[in-house]
Amino acid sequence: MLQEIAELVRNLWDRNPHKDSIDWWTEYTPIELDVFIPWVVIFGGLLVVIIYLIYKNKLSFIVDYTSKHLFGLSTVTWIVGVILYMIGFYCSHMPWLSVIPRAVISSFKMFVVVNDLARVEPMMREDPMYMSVFSIVHLVAAYITFLFIFKIIGFKMKSIMKINKHRWFMGADEMVHVFWGVNDASCLLTKSIKDKSSADVVIFVDVDEETEDSTNRKTTLANITNSITLKNSDIIRLNHIGAMVDHCFGGPASIDVDDCNDVFGALRLNSIGSIIKKSRKTNFYFLSDDQAGNILAAINIQADYRVCSKDKDSVTIYVHARKNSCNEVFDHYAQYNADDALKKTVKIVDSAYLALEWVKKEKQYLPVNNVDIEKGTGLVKDSSFTSMIVGFGETGVEAFKFLYEFAAFVGTDMKKIPFKCYAIDQNMDKKRGAICAKMPAINEDELSLVTASVDSDVFWEVLKKEINNLNYIFITLNDDNVGLSLAVNIFKYAVRCRKDGLSTLKIMIRCYNVSNEKKMKEVKNSLNRSIDGQKVEICMFGLMEDLYNYDTILSNAVLNEAKEFNRVYNDSKLSADEQWEKDFVKEEIDGKEISAIDKCMAKEKISRYHAIYDINRRIEQNISNVLHKTTKMILMDIDDEKMSHRLEEYNDYVDTIKDNTICYECGGEAARLLHNIAYVEHERWVASHKLMGYVGTDEKNYVKKHHNCIKHLDELSDSIKYYDGKVANTTIKLIYNKLSVYKNNPSN
Repeated sequence: MLQEIAELVRNLWDRNPHKDSIDWWTEYTPIELDVFIPWVVIFGGLLVVIIYLIYKNKLSFIVDYTSKHLFGLSTVTWIVGVILYMIGFYCSHMPWLSVIPRAVISSFKMFVVVNDLARVEPMMREDPMYMSVFSIVHLVAAYITFLFIFKIIGFKMKSIMKINKHRWFMGADEMVHVFWGVNDASCLLTKSIKDKSSADVVIFVDVDEETEDSTNRKTTLANITNSITLKNSDIIRLNHIGAMVDHCFGGPASIDVDDCNDVFGALRLNSIGSIIKKSRKTNFYFLSDDQAGNILAAINIQADYRVCSKDKDSVTIYVHARKNSCNEVFDHYAQYNADDALKKTVKIVDSAYLALEWVKKEKQYLPVNNVDIEKGTGLVKDSSFTSMIVGFGETGVEAFKFLYEFAAFVGTDMKKIPFKCYAIDQNMDKKRGAICAKMPAINEDELSLVTASVDSDVFWEVLKKEINNLNYIFITLNDDNVGLSLAVNIFKYAVRCRKDGLSTLKIMIRCYNVSNEKKMKEVKNSLNRSIDGQKVEICMFGLMEDLYNYDTILSNAVLNEAKEFNRVYNDSKLSADEQWEKDFVKEEIDGKEISAIDKCMAKEKISRYHAIYDINRRIEQNISNVLHKTTKMILMDIDDEKMSHRLEEYNDYVDTIKDNTICYECGGEAARLLHNIAYVEHERWVASHKLMGYVGTDEKNYVKKHHNCIKHLDELSDSIKYYDGKVANTTIKLIYNKLSVYKNNPSN
């Protein structure tokens, strides 16, 4: 059959008047056509199989394997290429001194899809085996090259296509997250967001910080190549998450908003700008280490007309920065500025603050576990609480605030037990003045500021002197290697020198770099296991995955608990959100909306700034009360496993408060315990206000930070004591209500 078809084709060709102008056909004979067609069938079938496997995603493992072993595969391919060319060149009688150099060069050319087949001996070019291997090696080299190119540029092209798809075809009800810059914090938060809601749209803008004006930059091949600034590991992470990526030069901080209200247009990010304008809600994230740049970028992004056109509640900007005095104004005051309707919600993401907020939520790390509690009274038998903080930077200051507030216990003499903290920093002389000015009510007896390095005699003398008194040591040196080494040395010293029968010494060390987490965990676990049963323990906190996740930054779980605390505290029949808005946002009086700021200004006769500060002070107290509830329960000897009847009994007692007093009708040990918890709450409140800079006086003045309640509870009137008792009672009610819900709905 094939013979007849070939003969027919040849006859038709012989009749073609133009056959002499085409030479290639004359090379074929019927016999050669018989050989050619089966090969076409074979390769066609293979092609169909390959396309089918790709369609079914069965070949992805080959691409993944090649991507992970790109360097090794390239090396092997290059070596095989060198050998092939050496054989081909040697047989062509090329001078032997030039064979190896030429073979090396020719092998490199394979990766730019070029071959030197013309220089190979004709005899080798006609050898089927040699040419088969030659072709396969060149095909592999071309595959490696194109895989490398598409791994970088292809990822970006794919992201641009997805961005434009969302620009033109996305729905108006999508939630969009825009991350400016790619780092560990943003990648971890993105993964957590996608785990919570896979339908959310995540866009990363890879910001190339350059001084050149990006608006005048021409689109050239060099610029396209230079815009590929992502590391291979970042590409893998973002691809796994399913995020889209675009690139810009300079970022929002580089735009002069006085001359331009189109920030996305100036950055050539019009597609992202259009997506934002159509979205239901947009979150922006500036999580780089450049805190000043983050804040400037957040201010500028609010000027874009696409962002301005959206409701305030539909845009939230998260900024990585320190919650210092300057940024506190930016975080709180700008949001309440009624004169500027364009301001959007801005939330400061302070990694140091979040690290200690995480510690406050972890029961095993609370100071109450490191003191000797008198059973049934809620009082502490220890004579004092002593701690040490090594490195008094951002995290060190937050660690001190945590200890000072959460270790404010009442002793068996009904007075606050003495608190002592040694803050050690080699640059303490430069920090001392500002620290003392911010917290004037905290004296040297409570906070001792020591200038010393970790390897100095001064440091080890302090440690030697206090080793038997220490309850906590925080190591916050901003250097994982130095911090871990110090933690190990202190651990060994404490095991060797501390007396028996003492409370547990916790050595808390913060991990700053995600790449060091595994090593630090291994060292910590090995040392803790080595002295099982002894009361010295190394603990880690501030892990990136604990700080940058949905529950910590976006869910507002603690804030929602604070709202419920505020509702129960006020015995309100309103919902938690409604009562919160009434107390801290606005309420309707005689048909007119009055803001909480205006009410506070009129009541306290203070400026708008100080009214906002006082509102935020009260908000922070609600949050602190929520975080402190575990400490109160441990003091009452009530834990999650054995709440039941005792908690129900206390819940009945706390409902008997009358005439703004904390006179409980239960009597006996139960009444004493409830009174003592009210004392503990008062000491916590006093400690928190001293940390805010308040001092005790005979008058209350929010401007000068004077407060007449910063004194022992017995010195206050019953009407003032009532507030401390009610905080303690609200804590009991909330936990009892939670227990009741759990009993009725165990699945919760």
